[in-house]
Amino acid sequence: MAKADPYYSASVEPELIVVPELPFLAVDGTGDPNTNERFQHAIEALYGVSYGIKMSPRHGDAPAGYEDFHVGALEGLWWTEGDASLALSAPADAAERDRWSWTLMIRQPPFVDAAVAGRFPEQLKARKPGNPAIDELRFALLAEGECVQCLHVGPYATEPETIERMKRFAEQNGKRLVGKHHEIYLGDPRRAKPEKLRTVLRHPLI
Repeated sequence: MAKADPYYSASVEPELIVVPELPFLAVDGTGDPNTNERFQHAIEALYGVSYGIKMSPRHGDAPAGYEDFHVGALEGLWWTEGDASLALSAPADAAERDRWSWTLMIRQPPFVDAAVAGRFPEQLKARKPGNPAIDELRFALLAEGECVQCLHVGPYATEPETIERMKRFAEQNGKRLVGKHHEIYLGDPRRAKPEKLRTVLRHPLI
């Protein structure tokens, strides 16, 4: 997505933002992302299908209304069963990470709907056999409405400090956090040093 997109750029200070309904490809899962093979399968499926849609004109099967686009950043919704959100509870230790639930997502351009999204997984399965997440990929519309958003710079382990600032900011504005914790990954942890990672943190409000 374009760098100027307000939904994918954020300040290091918490701010209020209203997020409209947006289209995504999504895969659901549970468990520690550091040790869960399904997590990596989900990432592969999401990027594979997203790039399949982007490159479809080269293969003569571009969807109606196609316009060229940049494949978006990986995003994640995080929560634990019985808990509204990871952001609303104490930071999870290694044992608790096995209880995490997550939805990994990549935002799609406006011309992508459920019918378009359903056309491309079979093509990826032919190139990447053995990835069970391809069959479980789904199209989803997400409307978060009013949210607090902040850019977190640094390792994922220090996110609780930024989340606390977001909570205080929400309370100062007469709001409170509700629903699932949302992360948008602007950095690649495989290539960037932990202190250089940039992650947009977002949380719906009531």
